[in-house]
Amino acid sequence: MPKSRTILSLFADDIRQEMDGKVTYVGVYQGGMNVNGVPPAVLPKLAISTYIHMPIDERFKTMSLELMLDNELINHIDVPPEHVLSAGVSAAAQPGEFREITFNAVMVLQPLVLAKGGILRVNAKLDGEELVGNGLRIGFVAPITTGIPESSTSAPTVPESAVKV
Repeated sequence: MPKSRTILSLFADDIRQEMDGKVTYVGVYQGGMNVNGVPPAVLPKLAISTYIHMPIDERFKTMSLELMLDNELINHIDVPPEHVLSAGVSAAAQPGEFREITFNAVMVLQPLVLAKGGILRVNAKLDGEELVGNGLRIGFVAPITTGIPESSTSAPTVPESAVKV
């Protein structure tokens, strides 16, 4: 695998595309997420923005992304060939010394059910070669004591459409 290819994922509560072309990241996690309580937990939303950067002469023809929790596959995406082929078109047309391309993919998990803690990461396969992404450590911390009797609290409800991990 070429050593000049890199992958980086940002994990956030939300990612918003602004009207002027800018992107806003809301609630970016820095290395870890502590979930209050015990599993399972329901997160209303988790957004992941993954960047793959490389020299233009290392352009790839096929690409897939895998969302993993430790060694468990959560989601697999085969990127359509037309998206892969268009990734370097604008970069190739740039004048001067600009010889790099960046591919960005956004995954939004809404809601996300966490059955356990672990390391959540996005890995990419470019022409069959794997790039291992950075991870978000997800851990559970002891519930906060509220003084409310346990019998009056209820477990969170899990919607049928939830992404379960």
